[in-house]
Amino acid sequence: MRSMNPRLLLFTLLSTPTFALGVTPARLQPGPTLSLPWAEHGRLSQVTGRAPIGWSQEAYVIPQRPGKNLVRYFDYHWRNHDYLDDDGSAGLRLYFYDREYPVARIAGGLIRESWRYLSDRFQYRPSFKVPYILYNTYREFLETNVFAVQEGVLGVTSPQDLRMSLPYAGEREFFKLVSTHEMTHQFHIQKVAERAASAGMESPIGQFPLWFIEGLAEYYAHNQQMDSETEMFLRDIVLNPNGEIGYDFPRLDEDRPYSYLYTYKYGQAKLVFLSETYGERVIQGVLDQSPRLVGGGRGRGEPREGFMQLLGHVAGDTPAQLNARWSTWARKRVMRTYLDAKQDLPDMTELKLSDELDAFTSSKDGNLLFYRGVERETARAKLVVLDRRDPSSARQIAIDQHPGTESLHPVLRSVMAVSDDAIAWFAQSGDSDVLHVRPLRRRERSPGRSPRVRIDLDLGETRIIQVIRDGLIEAGDPTFSPDGTQLAFYGLDRDGKIDIYTLNLKDADPHVRRLTDDLYSERDLSWGDEGIVYAGDATESGRYNLFRIDPVDGTRTRLTDAPVDQRYPVTLAGGAVVFASDAGGKYDLWFLQNGRIKRVTDFATALSHPGLAPNGLYGVAFYGARFRLFEVQTPALLSVDEQDAIPPGYLATIDKPQPFPDEPIPQNAPVYDPYDVGKNWKVEGGGAAIGGAGVGFAPVGSGGVLFADIMRDRSALINLAIYGSFDLTDALAFYVDKSERLIWGVGAFHTFQQGRDTQFPSARQCFQPATTQNLATACEILYLQREFGVEGLLSYPFSTFSRVDASARLMGVSRSLFDNFAYDRSGFPTGNVPANELNAIKGSDPQGELSLSYGWDTTRYGVSGAIGGTSLLVQLGGGDIPTRGYDGLYTYLQADAIHTLRVIGRSRLNLRLATGAAQGSRFGRRFYLSSFDNLRGFRWGDARLLGDGYYVGQAEFQFPLDVLIRFAFFSGLTGVFGFDFGGVVDSNRAVQNHAGRGWTKLHATLAEAWANRTADYVLGVNFGFGPFELRVQFAHGINVGGIVPEQDSHGNTTWVPNISLHYVYF
Repeated sequence: MRSMNPRLLLFTLLSTPTFALGVTPARLQPGPTLSLPWAEHGRLSQVTGRAPIGWSQEAYVIPQRPGKNLVRYFDYHWRNHDYLDDDGSAGLRLYFYDREYPVARIAGGLIRESWRYLSDRFQYRPSFKVPYILYNTYREFLETNVFAVQEGVLGVTSPQDLRMSLPYAGEREFFKLVSTHEMTHQFHIQKVAERAASAGMESPIGQFPLWFIEGLAEYYAHNQQMDSETEMFLRDIVLNPNGEIGYDFPRLDEDRPYSYLYTYKYGQAKLVFLSETYGERVIQGVLDQSPRLVGGGRGRGEPREGFMQLLGHVAGDTPAQLNARWSTWARKRVMRTYLDAKQDLPDMTELKLSDELDAFTSSKDGNLLFYRGVERETARAKLVVLDRRDPSSARQIAIDQHPGTESLHPVLRSVMAVSDDAIAWFAQSGDSDVLHVRPLRRRERSPGRSPRVRIDLDLGETRIIQVIRDGLIEAGDPTFSPDGTQLAFYGLDRDGKIDIYTLNLKDADPHVRRLTDDLYSERDLSWGDEGIVYAGDATESGRYNLFRIDPVDGTRTRLTDAPVDQRYPVTLAGGAVVFASDAGGKYDLWFLQNGRIKRVTDFATALSHPGLAPNGLYGVAFYGARFRLFEVQTPALLSVDEQDAIPPGYLATIDKPQPFPDEPIPQNAPVYDPYDVGKNWKVEGGGAAIGGAGVGFAPVGSGGVLFADIMRDRSALINLAIYGSFDLTDALAFYVDKSERLIWGVGAFHTFQQGRDTQFPSARQCFQPATTQNLATACEILYLQREFGVEGLLSYPFSTFSRVDASARLMGVSRSLFDNFAYDRSGFPTGNVPANELNAIKGSDPQGELSLSYGWDTTRYGVSGAIGGTSLLVQLGGGDIPTRGYDGLYTYLQADAIHTLRVIGRSRLNLRLATGAAQGSRFGRRFYLSSFDNLRGFRWGDARLLGDGYYVGQAEFQFPLDVLIRFAFFSGLTGVFGFDFGGVVDSNRAVQNHAGRGWTKLHATLAEAWANRTADYVLGVNFGFGPFELRVQFAHGINVGGIVPEQDSHGNTTWVPNISLHYVYF
């Protein structure tokens, strides 16, 4: 949605909400990660953001990743202000915190302007009060608990509870654009719901195609027009379609929910088409008559067809006629500009780069390029420097999504600078951006008799400068001084203001120096001989024009004045400047010198982001579905539309920039009370979930409700489930506080589980040769264990990638026997057990347990699961059953390490090592390995996978098959070749098996663990179902001198099928 950064296309899957009216946090399948006390309570993981591992007696072992953390770096003291109800509407409640009070007054005024505008266009006043949560900076917005957002998401609106959340981030016009976009969702949601309610129906908001929902928001955010970015995208899809990659002109009724272009920008174009062809009455008419979408019930046809029928009814055309008119309208609109353009692909020279271009900067001679590229397969941003004369000179400088370089801010802003002898860049690390500076020297050489010049880039040590110590949270658009000794950049401080800063790199411990201090925004810096040229919005129109500032005394000079955006200046000798302007609705390069400007390019789609080239200028164009770097050589440059940089008619208002609105919000506005349940708490997920049934006289039912405050910093969960008997009751009441960096929770529970005992005294006979005396001896006893008590947790993230968790539980335990409970060595429930041994199992005991876990996780995910990174999870726990004396003590240790390595394209290699050990009470921890995930040579449920110790090593190569073959209904097809090695041991059985040798328990256990080793290789195919994956794999045992789990009638190893359904983002 960023008005002048169309590269959002590159981050469709990462930055676009799944349903743009609101981002629903991704719910991971309940499965082991860090040990927290709620494995049996699936909904609690929604409250904490942590997936559970469980407190069952038998820990179910599958691959475990800790997951990344949302770290709360800043403190918030919230207030709220109710207003906008003076027009008869329900109005809006603005939430803001104390240190953003000046920004809140500005934002409040801009919100009022949008409210009035949309009330007029929709002819509607919202009847439900809008909760509007304002953040000062984008960095603070990203760490919110209100919505699960990630970099690239600019604002969110919930269609369920109408919550809105977005940052001001220092740019007035951009905030107004995003705020109006999100506010349009509010008016859309409420108007449609109210029209449906008046007809006695449920809201049909879910029946609208996403292109209409987001297109409507973009349409009104851009004043019911096509902005230059949308015009550019529309020109390219009409002029340069490519069906082989799915880049073709969309039908009017076509919805592509996962595409930024097709949803937002072509959606906006479709709304402009409807308005220009049929009048705006058609757009609001669709909303007014939207109850027709559900008028025939939910089973009435396919929703999208229903929408087109409604649109045709309101417009007075059939869907086929609508589609035909849309196609004709788009082509006519594009062709007018195309036929007038004076330049196209033959007039440019494209520089082929190994990565998808996102941003770049060049040296004075134009040969040294420092660019930010994006790996399409992994969505990682990287910085690369190279000399264009020698492509082999390319050096990767940085890549994001790992500790130290969490983000290189692709799409959002430029972070690179280059001089003749150094490079510099900003990267997010922890709570702020960090500046990196690295010396660089170019060496030319001519190898042998080759006429081709070779360039070696010698890079020095990286110098890191922490700008947050001077109060800066975000920074960008850096530029070196002409002599390379200083650096200028824009910084965003904690007050939400964007200003220009400089840094003297000659200082041993440099601190930033502030050049500007105002509410206006300064961006796109370029340092020339006569000062720093930048684009600023301190203009009469609020659009970005060019200024020059003296880096010594801060004196500012206005260079241009026009009601259009003039961005990305590059300084030249003699005070000249090249910049990009969207004058005429299309971006092109312009030249400024001696108070006059002229256009030097007129490219068919658009050309922007200029740079110095050896024989002309660089420019970036969106052409053929991607951004490309072109060189426009000097002879091909135009000289047209010459005019005064500051027209004489504008001189009277040149020093009168557009003032900021000032909403009279009281400084003593009511303090937000997170414990005022009646005012500030809501039921999450649309309400309580309750269901029940009866099976004979046995009650079966479940219900649950999740409450949270407006900020979702504090949550309370109540869950109850009964499974045929009140003894089989699963109940939980839990409170979690995530308002600070340290997360804590406390609650009460009642649950149950199946227990298994193989260590009662008479079970030792099962380890001896079978005789008529011991053949009927019980080897295993199954019992029901009820648990009830209190539990608590602490979780502290050190960073995005690591954290420590602690948990504790105090409970009472009651054990009772099933009807068939004693199993002999043949697996029949007819085993004999002495009464005194049964009495030792039955009864009630108090029990306590503690655990401490450490997790490290840099795993990166793509559409088919993990695509790179490393995770480590170590968990240490112990407990005590005090009524059983020394025999009641137990402890356990588990570790799981996973490394994913991208090989090429979407193929990847997964490596895993896992181990676990438990000792002590027979009612303590034991491990049960999932054969699907650990040792696939075993069949599911094999008793040999149960023990108190295990070790597993795995290697698995996955490669895409859908490039060769595709199946309907599957989102992906992946081939698998893997290898498993490991073993499971029961230490008590090991002692019995090695009795009489004089071995210690440790010696016997290690010997037994090695004797139980097994190995297999695996072939298979994984079928993708969106976030789920059906794994059809076959394992073949390898005889490594230990256990061969499966053999045929001749004693040879054989194949074992493994078919399972998994959630790929475990």
